[in-house]
Amino acid sequence: MILHYSILTLLSFLFLLTNCQDKPIDKNEMLISDFIYNLNKYDEKYKLPKALNEISGIALLSKNELFAIQDEKAILYTYSLKEEEVTDKFNFGVDGDFEGLCFHNNTVSAVSSNGDFYNILMSDHQPVSVDTLSILNHKIGEIEGICFDAKANSYLIAFKGQTNADKHNERSIYKLDHNQKLHQQPYITIGNQAIRSYLDSVSPLNKGLEKVKKNLSPLKASFLPSDIDIHPINGDIYVLSSINELLIVIDANTLQIKYIGQFDDDKIPQPEGITFDQNGTMYISSEKAKNDEAVIVKYKMK
Repeated sequence: MILHYSILTLLSFLFLLTNCQDKPIDKNEMLISDFIYNLNKYDEKYKLPKALNEISGIALLSKNELFAIQDEKAILYTYSLKEEEVTDKFNFGVDGDFEGLCFHNNTVSAVSSNGDFYNILMSDHQPVSVDTLSILNHKIGEIEGICFDAKANSYLIAFKGQTNADKHNERSIYKLDHNQKLHQQPYITIGNQAIRSYLDSVSPLNKGLEKVKKNLSPLKASFLPSDIDIHPINGDIYVLSSINELLIVIDANTLQIKYIGQFDDDKIPQPEGITFDQNGTMYISSEKAKNDEAVIVKYKMK
């Protein structure tokens, strides 16, 4: 009887062990287990009108409204999440390649890829005045994103273009101080070596990140920033890349990579904008893909 019970126990254990070994691992399962968002499952999806097919930046205005820009026109759009439509728009300057947007202290800041910087003072959600300047006095690459750091009273500017002639696989984030002077040295640098070190520390990788790791090269960046924002609760810096549909989180204290995740390209084919509400809910905008619409998706914290 005891022997029979022992055999049954052993068989049950072997059955469970086999099932555990054969169970498929969901995309990002090991990566997101300790991450505060589930990148595989968004909470809401909002369709954008054709005018925002080339959406390139977003900033939260209120619980149900966002500011948005697209990369061809100097137009600030107000978009209703509730109605899923543009409720207002305002032309703030000369058309150009606008890539970054943030909202702080009743001011909307928009920046173009070549460094044209617009501060739009708002009152009751309407523009009052517009100040313009150029923040690039030397060529250090193409700007792709902007956010405001309230604690430091400064901006962070993400560059998609190469900022160091000797570092082909690195991209940098610079500080723009309260006097709107761009610092000469990068605040954060994200390179293939740091990406590889992080991915080497995580196992197993999903197929997408395994491919990213395999294609890391000293001659070409695998991460090209498309937008940037600061998490309102923990202060970590979130940087998007439309290339490889990546999200890289930079630790607020160490300024080192804390997390690398990947969006499903069927859901977010080209992530171009990121913003948060005060509770940490994350919004990601994606340009129109070949067979889809431009969208904004919402991720609540776990």
